[in-house]
Amino acid sequence: MAPPPRLALLLLLLTLALAACSKKVGDACKIGTRVCQSKDMMLVCDTGHFAAEPCKGPNGCIEPPYTAPPICDFSGDKAGDACFDDRQKVLCTPDETAKISCYKDKLVIEPCRGPGGCMQLDNGVRCNRFVAREGDVCLEDSEGLYACDEEKKAALECKMGKYIKVKACRESCEVDVTQNNLVICR
Repeated sequence: MAPPPRLALLLLLLTLALAACSKKVGDACKIGTRVCQSKDMMLVCDTGHFAAEPCKGPNGCIEPPYTAPPICDFSGDKAGDACFDDRQKVLCTPDETAKISCYKDKLVIEPCRGPGGCMQLDNGVRCNRFVAREGDVCLEDSEGLYACDEEKKAALECKMGKYIKVKACRESCEVDVTQNNLVICR
């Protein structure tokens, strides 16, 4: 038996109203607005239209019980996933072997292969990049800096976003922290 016409119309209008209230990717928005679209997705407004930002960490997207903006746990996100707030997105991977940061709207994972790896500090992170592999990612803040390879047989330099081998060492490669992190190839 079909519902009476008035009830059917009311249900239709209610469904349309609820659909109109839910925000989605591409909708117009006020810049700076953030909302949880689901447990693992936050909508971010940085350009006047909502964009999706994954929140793949164990806490997902959390709507605080007060008027603060939602919090996105991106600790489980992968390199290349979308991100939109360069200032808030710097942390260590759970195993403390790499730094996760937001760079040009994409998550970047930089290996921290030196002693101490990646350490979460009160004011950010410290990533020991004195040891690297050829091809490891390095950002602009590391451009021109040197590292030793893991076997301590070559000097590497950060150029155009990747570490490249610039010199083979006969005996060993060392980083002298007492001399402004000078890489010494013997």
